[in-house]
Amino acid sequence: MQPRSLIAIVLLLGVVGLLGGLVRPAVADRPIQAERAVRVATKPLEPFVFKQDDRWAGFSIDLWEKIAQQLGWKYEWVEVKSVSDQLAAVQNGSTDVAMAGISITPDREAVVDFSHPYFNAGLQIMVPAGGDHSLPNMLRAVITPALLRLLGIGLLVTLVMSHLIWLIERDANPEFPRSYLPGVLEGLWYTIGSMGGNFVDEQPVTVVRKMVQMAWVVIGIILIAQFTASITSALTVQQLSGSINGPGDLPGKRIATIRGSTAAKYL
Repeated sequence: MQPRSLIAIVLLLGVVGLLGGLVRPAVADRPIQAERAVRVATKPLEPFVFKQDDRWAGFSIDLWEKIAQQLGWKYEWVEVKSVSDQLAAVQNGSTDVAMAGISITPDREAVVDFSHPYFNAGLQIMVPAGGDHSLPNMLRAVITPALLRLLGIGLLVTLVMSHLIWLIERDANPEFPRSYLPGVLEGLWYTIGSMGGNFVDEQPVTVVRKMVQMAWVVIGIILIAQFTASITSALTVQQLSGSINGPGDLPGKRIATIRGSTAAKYL
């Protein structure tokens, strides 16, 4: 499968690692004055921040309101579009703090102070519900080491049976080729034709050949059943799990993420 032709997936990593809900400048640089309204930068990020009946709501909003109540602060909300805008607003002094699900990273800690984290987030990967059903991906799921071993065993047993039939029939059956290559090919034809119980037109002549062929029918049915079960199980697993099961499966894939987010830096 060519990497550029693989399915596009959406990687959501807006809140990775430990989330710090409250961001403010370094305390020594610009302390918050309690006698004026504290300007709080926020943005929608459910379930932490969202609007309900034209009012801000959510876990982070409730937390901030409790903090402001205990400290006796007045405050006003300043809506921005992204986490980058929140951090920039705190850095340039247009707001005093930023409140939402903001991931804590070393680069951000170098320029702003975070509160204690209150939510442990992680990497979330979104893929199509049905998985990738392209032919190359299905072949990759089906052709497994177990299937290759089964095919190798089946081929070896088939060749052994072809030689055995040639050795039995070359003297007892005048119509059977006596030389090696034509005889083995004829035996291969009988072997493949009788696999699974589908006998060829010419019936066995000797008793030994009949016993060998009956044994081969049983072996052939078992091999076919194993082969079918192996393919079916591989396709079932591929249907349920898909080709992307974690971050380790992302290399070589086409990925969509949010520009400037922690996810983009992670990728």
